[in-house]
Amino acid sequence: MSASISLGQRIRNHRLRIGITQIDLAQGLCTPSMISQIESDRARPSYKILYGIADRLSVPLEQLLQDVDLNLEHISFYKMALCMVQAGEYHAAIPLLESIPEVKAASIPSAKLKLELAKCYVQTGELDRASSLLLSILDDAKFR
Repeated sequence: MSASISLGQRIRNHRLRIGITQIDLAQGLCTPSMISQIESDRARPSYKILYGIADRLSVPLEQLLQDVDLNLEHISFYKMALCMVQAGEYHAAIPLLESIPEVKAASIPSAKLKLELAKCYVQTGELDRASSLLLSILDDAKFR
């Protein structure tokens, strides 16, 4: 799939591939209207709904988000990533957290962002990357 595919298009493609309706996908998660809005990129799913959709489509969440143009502001990325970290979905949170420094997110404290990313790296066994980030946080604190 193309790198410019939207999240809604990705969800719709997976749903059609397995042959279920919007009503089937929505059952117990949200309304069929909400699924329609998500698939047409008129609404953004909460993490809980997105996780449920991925589960219902039998697709790992990180695969559902891979190369998707989420078209979200960095705050939304951060909030979604925090929910993923809290749910133990560290692999899925890493790409979101890694994309935030590129946009120079002034409203998200750098130390908090780095700490969340370091947690993910620890949990996924990337200890060198975690250590590097934690040292960076300490260095930043020295210069304040």
